[in-house]
Amino acid sequence: MLMSLSVRNFLLIDEAHLDFETGFHVLTGETGAGKSILLDALGLIRGERASAQQVRAGAKQAVVEALFSTDGRPEALQWLEEMGFEPAEEILLVREVSRQGKSLCRINGRTVTVQMLRDLAARLIDVYGQHEHQSLLQPDRYARMLDGYGDASHQTLLEEYRRAHDRFTRADEDLRAAQLGEEERLQRIDWLLFQLGEIRDLSPAPGEEEELEAEYRRLSHAGRILEDASRGYEMLDEGGQGVRAATDLVAEIVETVEGLVKYDPGLAGILEMLQSAAANLSEAAHELRRYLETVEADPQKLESVQERLHQLRRLMRKYGGSVESILESAATMENELSRLRNYEADLQERSKARTRAWEEMVSTARRLSLNRLALAERIQVKVQEQLRELAMPRAQFQIEVRWLGETEKGFRSDGADQVEFLFSANPGEPPAPLSKVASGGELSRLMLALKVVLADADDVPTLIFDEVDAGMSGQAAVVVGEKLVQVARRRQVICVTHLPQIAAMADGHHRIRKEQTEESTRTIVEVLEEADRIEEVARMLAGSTATEITRRQAQEMLERRAAAQSNSRLG
Repeated sequence: MLMSLSVRNFLLIDEAHLDFETGFHVLTGETGAGKSILLDALGLIRGERASAQQVRAGAKQAVVEALFSTDGRPEALQWLEEMGFEPAEEILLVREVSRQGKSLCRINGRTVTVQMLRDLAARLIDVYGQHEHQSLLQPDRYARMLDGYGDASHQTLLEEYRRAHDRFTRADEDLRAAQLGEEERLQRIDWLLFQLGEIRDLSPAPGEEEELEAEYRRLSHAGRILEDASRGYEMLDEGGQGVRAATDLVAEIVETVEGLVKYDPGLAGILEMLQSAAANLSEAAHELRRYLETVEADPQKLESVQERLHQLRRLMRKYGGSVESILESAATMENELSRLRNYEADLQERSKARTRAWEEMVSTARRLSLNRLALAERIQVKVQEQLRELAMPRAQFQIEVRWLGETEKGFRSDGADQVEFLFSANPGEPPAPLSKVASGGELSRLMLALKVVLADADDVPTLIFDEVDAGMSGQAAVVVGEKLVQVARRRQVICVTHLPQIAAMADGHHRIRKEQTEESTRTIVEVLEEADRIEEVARMLAGSTATEITRRQAQEMLERRAAAQSNSRLG
């Protein structure tokens, strides 16, 4: 929901801050006071066009900030995740307009494009009135509104269609990818044979790179290895130049300790360790001698190992960085080569798979379309009832569900239907698309009727109604107020109104007034407490200046509202 709206240096507003809670809120004020300015400010937040003329005279820039609570709304949270934002319980949308007309947009402090701001705002707030960027004038949203009215079985069918559409899309892409011309197919076979040939010629084995590296190190240092290993063997087993061999020294020590054990058996453990050391030294000398017999300098073998290691690493760079990736690439190419050599059979199988997916998608789409027709009929009847109660007894509302499944292009991710909302406010005029026939006030009342009927069909948490009371008075205005209260039980509702009957029913009340001096004119926004609300509703009842009679009437209206809310909570 919209938690707060701050506006600075925007048109006639030098600075205004509005706080909102859940429920139903109204904005009131005399004609020309500037109520529409706040809607224009919200228009900037919703991505509408900015201009230098919106900056207040004498200011460098205009700034509009709107703080929203996500309230766990899945669409807004999903959008944030997809766009790389951190999950957040609150979202701050900011729009700045410079004196030169340049615009800057921010979401939670991060600079974004106008389109990104528009996309997110559309998931948070909707305005119904004389605004061209509203959901009721966007036909691409009609199917979603219609589907939202459906029960659990309809939602299951919609999801079933989406899965069928995904399967057909994949099957179609697979078939298209396999459909090659004969010349292209032969060229591809030649290329695969070449690539596989260089892999087969080398025949790499898992772990071979490490083995080659070890062998290369041994061969490239063969001279040093022979010299050091020979010296070690001499020190172990041969001795020389007045130095006794290690095996001889240890054997002599063993003999000495054996004599000592005769006198002190407690030295038996030490004797065992020395005997073990003597055996280990003898074994080490034997193994080192065998190793010396295997080591030799071999320049030709060194060159061969170096060349194979070079060729192996060349293939590794080409096919993914490891011997395993070379072998995986070879297996993939083998499969493709087999498919290309059996092209006709593979193509036929893919074509059959596409046909099965197509038939399944078409069948599911037809069932979904029939469901939508039934939903449309039920919604039409209920909306007509609401319009009669909203002082539009002769208005006609129809939902047209047109089948587009005669061609493949007609199948989209949400079905094969074109959903259109048709409306006629006057008798004798056939219903036509909303954008061509409905005024701002008519759209507001129609959307109010739809929101009452489609209470949970739309995920947008904040609804703003402008001119919903146009041409109304008396009991009709009371009905409008009651319906706004009804919608506000599930959504936050903000309404710009001229009617006291509607203003008196609100949970929150802001008054907009114009203040003029010889030097300037500015618009001021005030939050009204109970006494101020009585005065404002009384003014609205009187049409100009409040009187004692209208004050008493206003107090009674507000008391009735408070009593109704209390009874509702008790109920």
